[in-house]
Amino acid sequence: MRKVLLFAVTTLLTLSSCGDSYKAKSMAKDFMSENMTTDDYRNLRFTNIDSTRYVSDSLIQVLRKTPIDLFKKEIKYDTNAKATSTLLYIRAKYDYTTEKGDTIHYQNTFYFDKTLEHLLAVKQN
Repeated sequence: MRKVLLFAVTTLLTLSSCGDSYKAKSMAKDFMSENMTTDDYRNLRFTNIDSTRYVSDSLIQVLRKTPIDLFKKEIKYDTNAKATSTLLYIRAKYDYTTEKGDTIHYQNTFYFDKTLEHLLAVKQN
């Protein structure tokens, strides 16, 4: 009985994690589409979703004001969204080729509230 219960719990956690990862990737892609100054990037890939307790609401406010290469200067974030004690995040990696033909590798971290209802901030790594 214990083995069956353990298997069921493990399966539910795995499926939940897959759903969360899909939702985070979808939200990040939508954010990129709406806020990037170009759509001429290649090789977009994402890390697995993870959590952190080290990002405070005050740091979120700083990140929101920090410029990010290839993104609009005045990004509109949901002002009602607040950082929770634990945040979820996912990293996007992609390549951009400049007009001179140089390829630049970019990596951005997208921070979400723990319910994945709000994208709180983006950081350029």
